[in-house]
Amino acid sequence: MSKGYVIVAQNNIDYNYRISPDHSLQPQYSGIHVDVWYKELPYIKGQHIYNNRSVYKVKTTSKPNTNFEELDLQLIVKNVRLINDENTQLEYHRAHKNDLVLSNNKLYTVKQQDNKIPYELTSIYKGIHVNVYYDNLEYVTDQHVLKDNIVYKMTCDSKDINKSTAEIIVTDIKLYEDANKSLWFEDAKAGDKVLYYNHLFQLEPVVFDDYIKQACYLAASLHKFNANAKISVITNDIIPEEYRKLFDHIIPIPYGDAAANSIWKVENRWKVYHSTPYDETVVFDTDMFILQDISSWWDYFSNYELYFTTQVKTYRDKLVTSDAYRKTFVANNLPNIYTGMYYFKKCKLTDDFFDMLELICKDWKIFYERFLPKDTPFNLSIDVASALAIMILGIEDKVTNKQNTEITFTHMKPRIQEWKHYGESWQESLGVYFSQNTKLKLGNHCQFGILHYTESNFLDNIEIESIING
Repeated sequence: MSKGYVIVAQNNIDYNYRISPDHSLQPQYSGIHVDVWYKELPYIKGQHIYNNRSVYKVKTTSKPNTNFEELDLQLIVKNVRLINDENTQLEYHRAHKNDLVLSNNKLYTVKQQDNKIPYELTSIYKGIHVNVYYDNLEYVTDQHVLKDNIVYKMTCDSKDINKSTAEIIVTDIKLYEDANKSLWFEDAKAGDKVLYYNHLFQLEPVVFDDYIKQACYLAASLHKFNANAKISVITNDIIPEEYRKLFDHIIPIPYGDAAANSIWKVENRWKVYHSTPYDETVVFDTDMFILQDISSWWDYFSNYELYFTTQVKTYRDKLVTSDAYRKTFVANNLPNIYTGMYYFKKCKLTDDFFDMLELICKDWKIFYERFLPKDTPFNLSIDVASALAIMILGIEDKVTNKQNTEITFTHMKPRIQEWKHYGESWQESLGVYFSQNTKLKLGNHCQFGILHYTESNFLDNIEIESIING
């Protein structure tokens, strides 16, 4: 029978995230607070508002839903670029040195420009040179021109751009940068298409949690101590070419992506049962790091059809006794299982378990309301969902062994480390010492087994090549 390890890895990507510029700004119009205009709001006499690239002073108090043209206003200043506001969905501008800008309700000039491009640019429509449209210039056949956020290809020589003189090539293009700094540039966010110095690009989305990176480190550490390990990853994200060799199979997420708009990316976890290429499977969270040979654990797992550990350890190798992160479990008498690492083989019991887990993942709010009336979680948790499935099916004794304290892992959440004082990050309290021969010390304590490090920046301490080649 085939045996292998499976990792479900899905990057946490925000396709609408905007990275604000970090200009050095010089205050202007001291004491003036400027609100962005919204039609739905009333405005009072003396209030300053921003609209259509200009700042105005309200001369007469207005009622809600008054059209902008009907307001009694005094123009204060024109050519103001909006660069920051609490409403991230507004249309923002890119600014250059000496431009007048509105940033979080205050007026400034740009003293020192932030020239960084905060996104990775991916070239689109390669080979096309696109000119910005200017009135009264003549454009020639086959020339590409940007006008009103649309790129056209001229079908004849003409000063005009319309259906009879040009064809549309691509729409929704933002003018991002050009040699002519007097133009108005639109600030863009991840996923937008832009014209940057006459060439078309797409701004790549922002990756907040790089679970693919974590999966590669996990696979490398598994191979380091378990040379013949079979490892598969379930993902729709791209595995870097140089690390694809770490995996025997790279498996697309089946049945659609249920976690596309999720932060924790656990909605697809029930699918591992239907995707694994192995008869016997150990599933890992991506943020695990292997520090010893665990191949002998398969002998223990073979005694079960489905197995979860109920005992995890601190970095001092002591059993965790705190319920700081387990209030829901205690309040609702859930099985105290951990899904950071678990085992299953294909059989009727595990088929029933994953069917139940699927139902809970798809309708977790209904299940939580019905079965978890106390300390009810606000989000889908795979630990909670799996424990609930076990409770509903009445199989806790078949899938756990509370006496076993060896088939487990070290859990690094800070509130369970038996510290008198702790911060949000355990790395604030412990030194991390990683040697080239893949030995790890946290503080004064050498680490063995499996480390559930929980914080993605832990990997900043480790070069993956030192694991692969060490």
